Amino acid sequence: MLCMQWKNHRLTTCAVTYALTGSFPATAIATAASALPDVLELKLIKHRTLTHYPWLPLMPAALVWRSMQHEPGYILYVCFFILVGYVGHLAEDLLGNSGLPFWNPRGKRTGLHLYATRTPSEYVVALTIVMAALLYSWQNGMFGQAYLLQAADNTALFVTGMARHFSKV
Repeated sequence: MLCMQWKNHRLTTCAVTYALTGSFPATAIATAASALPDVLELKLIKHRTLTHYPWLPLMPAALVWRSMQHEPGYILYVCFFILVGYVGHLAEDLLGNSGLPFWNPRGKRTGLHLYATRTPSEYVVALTIVMAALLYSWQNGMFGQAYLLQAADNTALFVTGMARHFSKV
């Protein structure tokens, strides 16, 4: 079974994560993690089974989100956005013909049939998602000079904070 190509997973996850967070680190982490469901199969697990079972990443994501509300930290932040990238991949696959196994990792897959892999429909769906996310970001000022400068400063603070945190460990 084929699914959305990695390049489209990366593009859509990147655009949507930035639109929802406005954060460069969150966007970078989620985008990098967007290939994980396929990478984790390691040619050992049948495609679209265990690694595409949505409850496996959704439950930890909810727990990490809850933990972040009580005790925010770099490790939880990184873990949460890895899970966001993972779930983003699954959401994108749900849009296609192959779908996801919702009730059983080896069970019947459910999909919305909006695209077939490596056809024009995949590119139309990916482009529509990216354009909608970019439009949302633009309308919310996320491409303005002041916003981008502040986001760059926040990214520098995040990176130096992580470096300090991990140098103490």
